[in-house]
Amino acid sequence: MSDSAYIATPRPRPAVGVPAVVFPAAIVCSAVLLGLLAAIRPQFALAGIFGLILAPLIFARPIIGLCALVFMSFLETYSGLAGVVSVTKLIGAILILAWLGIAATSKSRDWSNRGLVSREPLLSAALVLFIGWAVASLAWAEAPSAALSSVVRYALNFALFPIAIIAVRNRGHVLWLVGTFLAGAFVVVSLGVLDGSIQSASSEDRLSAAGVNPNQLGTYLVVVVIVAATLTANRRWSPTSRAAVFAITALGGIAVLMTLSRGALMGLAAALILAPLAIGRGKRAIALLFVVIAVVGTVAFYAALAPAGSVQRVTHPGRGGGTGREDLWRVGWRMVEDKPVAGVGAGNFPVSSVHYLLRPGKTERDEIIVDKQKVAHNIYLTVLSELGTIGLALFALILGQCLIRAGQAARLFRDRGDLTMELVARGLFLALVSLFVADFFSSALYSKQLWLLLAIAPALVAVANRSEVSAADVRPRPRH
Repeated sequence: MSDSAYIATPRPRPAVGVPAVVFPAAIVCSAVLLGLLAAIRPQFALAGIFGLILAPLIFARPIIGLCALVFMSFLETYSGLAGVVSVTKLIGAILILAWLGIAATSKSRDWSNRGLVSREPLLSAALVLFIGWAVASLAWAEAPSAALSSVVRYALNFALFPIAIIAVRNRGHVLWLVGTFLAGAFVVVSLGVLDGSIQSASSEDRLSAAGVNPNQLGTYLVVVVIVAATLTANRRWSPTSRAAVFAITALGGIAVLMTLSRGALMGLAAALILAPLAIGRGKRAIALLFVVIAVVGTVAFYAALAPAGSVQRVTHPGRGGGTGREDLWRVGWRMVEDKPVAGVGAGNFPVSSVHYLLRPGKTERDEIIVDKQKVAHNIYLTVLSELGTIGLALFALILGQCLIRAGQAARLFRDRGDLTMELVARGLFLALVSLFVADFFSSALYSKQLWLLLAIAPALVAVANRSEVSAADVRPRPRH
């Protein structure tokens, strides 16, 4: 039979894949949208272009976005795009989209093993219940708009917990975050020194920069000092590396003293008291050495270098704003006595405080309540007065779970012989203790740095459970 008897079947044309269609369409749609935004308001177009540049990097490597968020959180005052949207909010939005994308594309079994709910059910329940209770407070809040704004800020900070679980995949990612936190804090300090951003009042010179007030800057620098000092105990690092980390510790300690923050000093003192017990076996001698250095250095600074006004501020709490804080605490406690269970509503302390001013008890600075409407300068009293005992119990559960997870991560890394990560986890544990103490005098309830450090703790446990320790960090096992 000849070849002409066969009918040639046409070869089917390859179907156009979905990515081949979606990608050009996305480019066209993005170009049209940016053009419309540029016509309406150029600042929106600038934010869109910046987001398009960041989005592929963050979607591919969420840890990049998390590190960028950590760094830019120190420079949030400078991170506004022409006054429209801050870089931190833009990065946070892209991180949330990346987390949702990973959740949507992951297999159900894989996601159930990686998600926050499966790994941390109690912490997840506390976060959800806290948000739910804050939303419920809209019903009795005097200013529902302030309550809604507070709920949104809580929700954005709580989103860092599932994002950290997904983004922090290995020990290298943890070290990136630690390095970024150290770099961000020192950039702020450098800006303060170079720009001369020193708050002067009655011969008191307090270090502040980049819109970060001295009290907040002091608490962040205490974290730097604690983590860096803990890492100096890593005997597997070279002497040069340990000397560099010690230099970071010393510079951070000097910067803490320059902020004249009593809360930061008390947080540092609490961490120093606990350090010899929490640092682990074989490292207590160096912990005691750092305690001695810190005490001697602090006394020498205020005795020989600091001006008399600075010494008076630190040694006499009644000076430099102490009385104003006491008035705020007095009014806050009146709120608690009036509404102990439900509180006055999320974010409503500044609004409702004026109603509790004319009560028995001496109030020396009522202008900070009537005119300036300041917050309580104590995050625990803020939560208690705004959300009552229920809100404070859930808040304490969140903090306690994160502190427990930091200690658990240290033990897991110790059992795996990873000394570097063990020290990072122990440093995080001590840093959280210092923050919890310093926050008795702080108003930074919505601080990104605080919630980032809290979110890292459960992520450390996840890393410890799946980590593969490098040969350089494994303790040699004795031969039997």
